[in-house]
Amino acid sequence: MKYSVLIALINLVFGRLTAQPDSAFLKTLKDVIREIQPESTIYYSDLPFEDFENGFKDTKRKIYFYFDPKEHIHLSHKEKVEIISGLKAAQNSSLPDSLIINSKRIPRDSLENYTYKLNLRAAYSIATVTEAKYALYVRRFWGFSFSLPIYLRNKSLMAFYFSYYDNSGGASWITVRKKDGEKWIRIGGLSLGAW
Repeated sequence: MKYSVLIALINLVFGRLTAQPDSAFLKTLKDVIREIQPESTIYYSDLPFEDFENGFKDTKRKIYFYFDPKEHIHLSHKEKVEIISGLKAAQNSSLPDSLIINSKRIPRDSLENYTYKLNLRAAYSIATVTEAKYALYVRRFWGFSFSLPIYLRNKSLMAFYFSYYDNSGGASWITVRKKDGEKWIRIGGLSLGAW
């Protein structure tokens, strides 16, 4: 009896520390990332960034449809609390390495510097090959940060945090998608900022 309780506790703790997403979400995530960075290795943070709380300071704030700013999704207060709780919990769940094919997990605090150095190295390579007198700026590698999905309304809606950036700019938002067969269709989002 003692051992079965111990094994259950280990599984519970291990499950919280290493999150495992489903394949439909991973395909959606890969598609979103490849829109921004069509090729090369994907570098992502082990934990999502914490700027998501800024988006829900006003609990009456609406999440707008991407294609029509006049339309919006009505999320209940309870659903917003579920999203915030899920994103807070994500701060304690390290994402697995090589989550997507050709990807690499980097510690959250090192990601920006890591991708900056990759882009700088690529710029110097181009400058050397073209015999330029200065390094051209290359935005070949982005840093990505995201959470696992939070499912709502009997898993017919999915919300997750997503951001991308390099040393010169980026954006972050909470995206909401609707289940359509085996796909998750983007229907709305809440911008958290761009820089």
